[in-house]
Amino acid sequence: MQIYPVNINDSFLVRVTNADHLKNVYSHEDLNRPSERDSYEYVMYGVVFDFEEKSNDLVVYCSFGGLLMRVAGSVESNAPFRKEGKDARVYLMIKRA
Repeated sequence: MQIYPVNINDSFLVRVTNADHLKNVYSHEDLNRPSERDSYEYVMYGVVFDFEEKSNDLVVYCSFGGLLMRVAGSVESNAPFRKEGKDARVYLMIKRA
C-alpha cells in the first residue's frame, strides 16, 4: 500500500510481457532508453519459475523478488509463457484504467 496505493473500487490495466530483449535489466543504459514501460505507473521485473499443466489448463508461476504471481488459463492463452520456458524474464506493468 505504501509503494502503490490502491482503493477498493479502483480499476487497473495489468500487462505481463517478456523482458528477454534486455541484456541487463539493471543497467542504466537499458532503463533510461524510452520504452513501453514509460506509459505505466508501476513496473516490476520478475522470472518464471514453474509451470503446472492440468488437462487443458496451464498454470504459470512467476516471482518478482519474492512477490509471487500465479496465472491460470487455457494452454492456448498461456502459450507465450511456455514458449519462453522456465527462467524467462518478465515485466508486470500496472496503471489505473
